[in-house]
Amino acid sequence: MGKKKRTYYTSADYSDKFIKYLDGDECILWTGKKEIKSNLESRLLGLGIAAFAALWTFIVYSSGNHLAAIIALPIAVIGLLMILGIDSDYYYAVTDKRIISFLLRKPASVYYEDIFSVELTAEADDTGTIMIKSRNHMLGFMGGGYSESPDYAMETKLEYVYDSMTAYKIISERASKFYQDSDDIPEYTDNSEQP
Repeated sequence: MGKKKRTYYTSADYSDKFIKYLDGDECILWTGKKEIKSNLESRLLGLGIAAFAALWTFIVYSSGNHLAAIIALPIAVIGLLMILGIDSDYYYAVTDKRIISFLLRKPASVYYEDIFSVELTAEADDTGTIMIKSRNHMLGFMGGGYSESPDYAMETKLEYVYDSMTAYKIISERASKFYQDSDDIPEYTDNSEQP
């Protein structure tokens, strides 16, 4: 009989979203979700997209090409969704083997043995962002050791998550087991801006 999968540390359990992506003996230790849907930059971008779509619709419709004006509607909807702050849900899981995040609805994994550094930034709204720099295996085909260099590291962010300190501690402890010098994994620093 297989080992039961369970979540050890979490303030909210999203493990049901990850169960089908786990290896047979893999165990979820923490799950989280991006709690902030959008920020000022994405809302301004949405405003620009919606304005462009409205202008395009007006120009094309007034020229008599009504069918081409319909093409701008999906673009306007995307802009409106960005203005309103409705965004895709981003879920993250920390397991006993790796960190799983979703990129374009497909799971992306970072294994502990590939991690160069882990940084935690405390945000003003009681959430935190964890920045993980790891080996970039996509550069391995180029040769020359690019995938092994921290200068070409792949960055993975667990953005605006609650209980970020727990996730940070789990990731740091597990990643440090692969380093001879455990000082390579930095300690927690509060980088949030004080008002």
